[in-house]
Amino acid sequence: MICKMKEIIKIIKNEISNFKIEPTSAELKNLATIKHVLIKLSNICSRDDRFFLFKENIVLRRKIYNKHLFFNKKEMRISCKSYCILVKKILKKLDIETTLFSAGHDEFKHFALLYIYEDKKYYIDPLHDLVNLKIGAKAQYFCSEYAKIPNLTILDCKKQQVLDELINYNDYYNKCLTNLEKNYNPNKIKENIKYLMLNSNLISVADSIIFLNKVIDDIFPQNKDKIKISYCRTLKKVQLQNKCKIKKGTNGVCIQYLDSIIYYFPSLKLFIKRSSAIKDVYIKPKYILKLYNYLRENNINRQILDNLYFQKSFSKLEKTFNLCEEDVAIIDGEAYIKNLNLRIFIHKRKYLCLKEDNSKFYYQIKLNGKFVKKRYK
Repeated sequence: MICKMKEIIKIIKNEISNFKIEPTSAELKNLATIKHVLIKLSNICSRDDRFFLFKENIVLRRKIYNKHLFFNKKEMRISCKSYCILVKKILKKLDIETTLFSAGHDEFKHFALLYIYEDKKYYIDPLHDLVNLKIGAKAQYFCSEYAKIPNLTILDCKKQQVLDELINYNDYYNKCLTNLEKNYNPNKIKENIKYLMLNSNLISVADSIIFLNKVIDDIFPQNKDKIKISYCRTLKKVQLQNKCKIKKGTNGVCIQYLDSIIYYFPSLKLFIKRSSAIKDVYIKPKYILKLYNYLRENNINRQILDNLYFQKSFSKLEKTFNLCEEDVAIIDGEAYIKNLNLRIFIHKRKYLCLKEDNSKFYYQIKLNGKFVKKRYK
């Protein structure tokens, strides 16, 4: 168990000194070191399910998002911000300076890192590459393009390969894919998914869901519409035949292929068939918003965007009034529907409110979505 920052720094320094090839420049060595640190941390860091799956609990999400991480456990649960701060801190101990960066404006804006070497600027997204590095896949966000930052330096596939050889990073995931493609049988999709899940280094439900969606895109694109991946939770204790118990309230992943359903519990590395003791809770938006991407890209407050009541009411407005981008303005994170004179905002960091301009009342909805109330101002 890693207990102190000093220990992991010492381990990383020893491993860097044993890099396969001597770097030709300080720039290359620093990039290799950054990637090596991310790979090392991917073994002990996982997304915090409570932050990524239970978006209505704003108080808990705020606490997780802003927490500082310490090496006092075998596993660490992270958000983008806490993870970037940790990576930045470790890199500083290795004499590599990085900058914390976000293009967002809301309370839970996404954070990444910038590494600047002379006149070159590299974009590094530790959280978005976490699953890739856990499963030994290509780090698609490492030194990649990012539309909101001009003049970035990009590492193409050839340069990434040089970097991977330098740090002895094997593309384990692609080897698994090749093996599955050789023995591909459309009638054995469940068995193939089981094989990949059990051979992956995933303990978080949120990470497992991201991984499974990646697998479906990479291996089963022709079956994409037939496979549903969602979050599930046990409603009571589950006793299995091999004396293994699953505690009440254990979180897992529901994998539904046609009429067949199996559940996977990452922390236990366990699969079971459909059971009445387990409740499926789909995390994909229940209400499809036509303007979802527009709202997100224009930095609407995520407390608004993730609220189920907002999604329900906004989807109705979209259909009823055939709303398009020109009808909606985002001002300081709030949504304003022009032709309806309707403002949607957060009040006292606790309530979602829908208020008609020049009106004496507004609707006030608790952010946990439990009730709707008409109030006079």
